Amino acid sequence: MSAEFAPPLRAAIVGTGGIARWHAAGYFAADGAELTVVTDHDAERARAFAARHGGRAVATLDELLASDVDVVSVCTPPTTHAEIAVAALDAGKHVLCEKPIARSLDDAQAILIAAERSAGMLMIGLVSRFQADLRRAKQLVDDGELGRLVMARDSILMPLPHWSGDSWHSSFEESGGALLDIGVHSFDYLAWLFGCPVTRVHAVGVPGSAAEARHVFVNLRFADGGIGTVEVSWAYPASIPFDSATELIGTEASVSWAYADTASLVVADGESREAIANDAGSFVEEVATFVRAVRDGAASPVPGSDGMAALRVALAAMHSLDTGETVELAPVGAAR
Repeated sequence: MSAEFAPPLRAAIVGTGGIARWHAAGYFAADGAELTVVTDHDAERARAFAARHGGRAVATLDELLASDVDVVSVCTPPTTHAEIAVAALDAGKHVLCEKPIARSLDDAQAILIAAERSAGMLMIGLVSRFQADLRRAKQLVDDGELGRLVMARDSILMPLPHWSGDSWHSSFEESGGALLDIGVHSFDYLAWLFGCPVTRVHAVGVPGSAAEARHVFVNLRFADGGIGTVEVSWAYPASIPFDSATELIGTEASVSWAYADTASLVVADGESREAIANDAGSFVEEVATFVRAVRDGAASPVPGSDGMAALRVALAAMHSLDTGETVELAPVGAAR
């Protein structure tokens, strides 16, 4: 049966905190999928989520995996990703695992090994790749409109998140702080742009240690010689909204834009500009891309190896914060 006429994929969500709402919206909007099952360690929260977003609430992960679901979104704290993703992959389910892939390299490796032996597909939820302005900038780089990319700067600035279930963001042991939770977006996006991995990392932050730092600057060197700067913050007061900004410098032209504005894309002739309005549909596009890949039997749009690469950079930056050292990373393969 062709994907066009196949029945909808039955989707499940594990964890019903803030990010799960976006996954539910994605499955609702996706062509060829429907949300059928949810679970959470807080049974009442799972029931309320199901009543609002669809599907039925079940008590345990085992019950969810024993059902006829085809795909599973892992929307729990990073410390739990390995346990859930490995179980789902071993059950033959396709898995969309929220970023970061895991809290530790060992856990991430366990997920990658499970994906290799599974009939299911693993995709990591690095949503920056599905944001309209960031995708357009990637196209400009790939088309050579900027010449050779030599420098990239990305910042994500916000207050400490309070929307997660159980407020786990405030625990460094669970979240890895701003450097891991939001830094992986920038580390992955810049590696995707350069098309090669990070080889050198140096970070400074306030306060100085990884466990305490709320505002961090990270300098990166890429395998092709390019450089990057990433700025992340959870230090902003609650009254200040989320903001981000990106700048790419090539040998022929540059492009820069900010979240609060529109992208102003200056192409090779140095005069042309193109405005792209901010897009709130990046999570919907991420889920839709996952669903299409599963239905088409395609390769993972964001493979686990890319999630591992972003995690390695974040952990290297943490080490740099704690020691003051520059960390050298042996290349393990280019970002796709």
